[in-house]
Amino acid sequence: MNYFFNKMLVLLFVFSSESYAEWGVPEIPNRQLGDIAAVFVLPNGQPVIYYNPDLCNLAGPFLCGFYRAHEYCHIRLGHTIRQIWPQQKELEADCCAAKTASQQEVTAAYQYFIQGGGATPQHGFGQQRAARLVACRN
Repeated sequence: MNYFFNKMLVLLFVFSSESYAEWGVPEIPNRQLGDIAAVFVLPNGQPVIYYNPDLCNLAGPFLCGFYRAHEYCHIRLGHTIRQIWPQQKELEADCCAAKTASQQEVTAAYQYFIQGGGATPQHGFGQQRAARLVACRN
């Protein structure tokens, strides 16, 4: 990891993603989920976050925590109720998570992304996501 990114992590105040528990959003384990975590809206309008405990165990607690923060950011930013381009939603959620996840969670995500992980057509290439984390923490 480069010196600039390390300095940014030290200088910025972040909120722990553990504070999301106060939101009252259910987090439901789902071993069939093909991703670490995803937000869905129930028919009654209640957002829920499904997570795959097996993938979280493989990813580790900090990377899983970043993905959890990313999903909470989708809720915080109104992505469950407003229509915008999927790529824009993911960019906004990554930036929000970069600002609200713990230092360890952002570092784990940066390392995962810089190695090419986390790439999808909606999220972009892993290296793009890593650069986004640094830019959004400024």
